[in-house]
Amino acid sequence: TQLIAQKFPDISSILKEKIEINCLVEKNALKDMVRKASILAKDAANRVVLDFDKEKLLVSSASSVGNVLGEVSVKVKWGNEKLPIKLGFNYAYLLSILERLEEEIIEIGLTDPESQTIWKGDKIAKYVLMPMKLR
Repeated sequence: TQLIAQKFPDISSILKEKIEINCLVEKNALKDMVRKASILAKDAANRVVLDFDKEKLLVSSASSVGNVLGEVSVKVKWGNEKLPIKLGFNYAYLLSILERLEEEIIEIGLTDPESQTIWKGDKIAKYVLMPMKLR
């Protein structure tokens, strides 16, 4: 192993400072729904759709074979007036984040359908996930 002495890039330039919607979700319930939706998401660029509303989060995917739709309860800490918001994600990236978060209740920070989302638990680690464009 060799240590490289270079300055690490400043991540603040890629992270939006203002999160407009902040939600709390039960991680295992969301992870289970994303896994179910991923079965049919393989035909559509691995895309699952998360549709955030004031009291629920709908998880869905569709393909030529059929579709999957499930619901997870969500608590919106702030940003109710900006909901509903619909975002598409590559399920593999989303599951990777959900498997690494240790907490049972996780926090999701949203701004708009074209901006990054911030996923975190109680620990210092934050995960950034970019949504896919929905047609």
